[in-house]
Amino acid sequence: MAGMMKGIVQKGDGVADGLEKCQDDPEGRLLQWTNATGADAGSARAWVGKATALLDLGRYEEAFDACERAVAIDPGDVTTWTIRGTVLRKLKRHGEALASYDRAIGVDPAYAPAWNFRGTALRRLSQSEEAIRSYERAVAIDPGYALGCNNLGTALLHSGEGARAVQSFDRAVELDPGYVVAWNNRGLALHRLGRYQDAVASFDCAVELDPGYGMAWNNRGLALHRLGRYEEAVASYDRALAILPGAAAIWFNKGTSLVEMDRHEDAAAAFTKAVTFRPGDSVAWSNLGGAHDALGRSEEAVAAFDRALAIDSSDTATWFNRGLALLDLERYGDAAPSFSHVTTATPDDTAAWVHQADALRKSGQFREAVAAFDRALALNPEDASVWAHRGYALRRLGMREEATASFRRAREIEPTNEDGEEEDEEDGSVRREARVKRLPEQGRSDLEQ
Repeated sequence: MAGMMKGIVQKGDGVADGLEKCQDDPEGRLLQWTNATGADAGSARAWVGKATALLDLGRYEEAFDACERAVAIDPGDVTTWTIRGTVLRKLKRHGEALASYDRAIGVDPAYAPAWNFRGTALRRLSQSEEAIRSYERAVAIDPGYALGCNNLGTALLHSGEGARAVQSFDRAVELDPGYVVAWNNRGLALHRLGRYQDAVASFDCAVELDPGYGMAWNNRGLALHRLGRYEEAVASYDRALAILPGAAAIWFNKGTSLVEMDRHEDAAAAFTKAVTFRPGDSVAWSNLGGAHDALGRSEEAVAAFDRALAIDSSDTATWFNRGLALLDLERYGDAAPSFSHVTTATPDDTAAWVHQADALRKSGQFREAVAAFDRALALNPEDASVWAHRGYALRRLGMREEATASFRRAREIEPTNEDGEEEDEEDGSVRREARVKRLPEQGRSDLEQ
């Protein structure tokens, strides 16, 4: 009801005279309920009303104290125990919140809001299956409970049950067609199922109802990206960023779509914003490096890759792309160890062995280069270019017979291969191809509380 936390229905009467005039004004409600507790300190209803106003104002410690006064006066009031549980959740005391909701259910097992918010406390305690059962109990008690349907859908979505989640969100928006959060969450569930066009339609409903809903604009952009409609995705992210200019995830997502459009300068600017607002995001740093690399700014690319690897040194894609940038800078001695990180972690990565071998050859480590070329050829023996470059390394070792055999093999595979010549060694590298187009970040669902 208006003036109470969404989803909680006060039982009984006892609304102070004139309160209806300030239902949407928590400060006004607080003043009236404070006056009510001053006039009658033994009124549990006045204390719980004050607690609710304090809760709406974010003054959680004071709200808890007011709840304690209320339950001391009337320990048999289901609404008080439910509001007390929600205050405890806001204080991140989730175990105590669960116990408070259980007390509410003990008073009235048919009180749907207590079952609903109990589910939210269980989710915060990572008890997903029990949370789903609690939400299911709420909507079984009250099939017209839109908030319960939304929260059940969110729990199902996070448990990987996308199809059931969509059904629950469908029920929520059927009950309340203006339920913006449920439209957004429905879109996310559809997105998870790969139904991107339907997801866009759901997000369209959300932003039509609330054009200021920044995360719905972001999530709409994610679905458009999946449909390959990158220009529309960027426009959607721009709407989101006009509302949430400091949201690193949205800048990241925008950058990813810009990369797909080959707008690398704009992508670099977007990823720069992302790391400015979230400097610990290794993937954003890596993608910034990739954008710089695409623009031929190898020094800046290496610096960004180094920042990414300082955060997550296990990211083989970043090590690989860093190695390519170092090759472009002719820093062959530094490039070889970068590729070595990849081949150590993923020994079946043919491309990494090839580039490691190339860097070793160009840094004068010919014996190590031959060994790396051999590893690459064991994985793909039909690559003429690798046989040819192996031949160059063998020739530098004075192993001319073996080099000739390697060049011959290159010509057998690809008769027109210019690298398979014995007379003049090519100074170029093997084929260069940066890897990993990072997928956009997942959108965010909203669990109403």
